[in-house]
Amino acid sequence: MPKKSINGDLKQKIHNLETNKIETKLRRTKKLLNDAEELGRVGGWELDPKTKKSSWTDNQYRLLGYEPGELKNKNIYFQEHIVHPDDRTELSKQLKSLFLIKQQIVTEFRILRKDGQERILHGVAASEFDKDNQIRRIYGLNIDITDRKQVLKRTERLNSLNERLLVSGGLNYKVKLITEEIIKIFKADFARIWIIKSGDLCDLECRYAKITEGPDVCSYRERCLHLLASSGRYTHIDGGHGRVPFGNYKIGKIASGHGSKFLTNDVVNDPLVSDHEWAMKIGLVSFAGYRLLSDDGGVIGVLALFSKQVISPEEDALLENIAATTTHIIQKAKTEEVLQESEKKYRIIYENAVEGFFQSTPEGRFINVNFAFANMLGYDSPEDLVSSISDIATQYYVNLEDRK
Repeated sequence: MPKKSINGDLKQKIHNLETNKIETKLRRTKKLLNDAEELGRVGGWELDPKTKKSSWTDNQYRLLGYEPGELKNKNIYFQEHIVHPDDRTELSKQLKSLFLIKQQIVTEFRILRKDGQERILHGVAASEFDKDNQIRRIYGLNIDITDRKQVLKRTERLNSLNERLLVSGGLNYKVKLITEEIIKIFKADFARIWIIKSGDLCDLECRYAKITEGPDVCSYRERCLHLLASSGRYTHIDGGHGRVPFGNYKIGKIASGHGSKFLTNDVVNDPLVSDHEWAMKIGLVSFAGYRLLSDDGGVIGVLALFSKQVISPEEDALLENIAATTTHIIQKAKTEEVLQESEKKYRIIYENAVEGFFQSTPEGRFINVNFAFANMLGYDSPEDLVSSISDIATQYYVNLEDRK
C-alpha cells in the first residue's frame, strides 16, 4: 500500500477520534447545563429580531408546563397565552425596549402554565447590537421564584401573627386568630383548636355520652376535648365536634398519646380517616393534627387542619412551630386566669374584712385602703381617705415617731 494512503488513513482516524471526543464533551456539557437548568428551575431563550422566531431550551418548555418542541410560533404564543393577562402589557413594553438600545432588563411576571397553574417568574433579558448599531440578537433567562415568594410571604405572615399574639386580647380571640392565619398561610380548607377540659355536657346534649357501645363510646367522663376555635369551611364551635371524647377519632387519639402528631396526604384512603366519602366529596387531600404539650409534657389540647393540597415536610415543620406557639398562648392564658381568680378572691377578702388593710408609700401617702380602715378613721370611703391624707406621720399618728 502506498505510504501516502497509509498516512491519510491515520490522519482520518486521528481526526475522527478527536471529533468523537469533542462531541462527547459537548454532549456531557449540554447534559450538565440541562441538569443545572432543571435543578435551578431556569429556562433559557433567544429571539431572532429579524425573523421574530425564538429558540427555547428544553427546560424553558418544562418551566411553562410544556414538552420540549411542543409549541409552534413560541414568541407569539408566549405573549398572548402564557403570560398572565394582567402582566402582558408591561412585559411587552419592556421587551420592545430591547430592540431600541443595547441594555439588560430585570423583571418579574406571572405565567399561566399549560395545566392552568399560576407561577411567578424572575426574568433577565438582554440585547446585542453589531458594530453598525444594528440589533443582532435578544436572549434571556427565566427563573421560577414562586416557591421562594411563597416562603417569604409565609414568613412575613407568621412574623405578623406572632406580633399580633403579643398584644392584648383574650384566649378566644388569639386562638381564633391562629386558625384564621392557618387558613390564609397554608391554604387549608378548615382549621381547629381543641383544649382538654372537664366534661361539661355529659348529662345534657352531648351525643357521645348517650352512646353505650361501639368505638364512639366516651370512656373518660372526667375530661374531653372542647372546641375552642374553628376557621375556614366550618366556623361554629358548638356543632357535632364541639366536644370530642378523649381517645376517640383522630383528634381524641392524638390527645390521648397515640403519637405526637398525625399527618396524611391521602385522606380518602387512609384507614384512620373515618369518613372517606365526605373527604372525597369535598375534595380533601391532607390532614394534620398536632398535640399541644405543656412545659411538663402534659397534653393540653390539639391543633388540626384539613387541606385540599399536599402538606410538605417544610409546612409540617412550620405547623409544629405554630402548635408550640398555640401551647404557649393557652398556658399563658391559663396562668393569667388563675392569677385573676386569685386576685378576685383577695379583693373580696380585702374589701369585706373587718380588719383594716392599707398600702402606703415610704414618703407618707396612702396608695389604697379597704372600707374597714376608712371607717375606723371616720371617712365615708377609701377614696375619701386616700385623697385627704398627704402626710401619714402627722395626720394619722398621735406620736410622730410611731410612723418611723
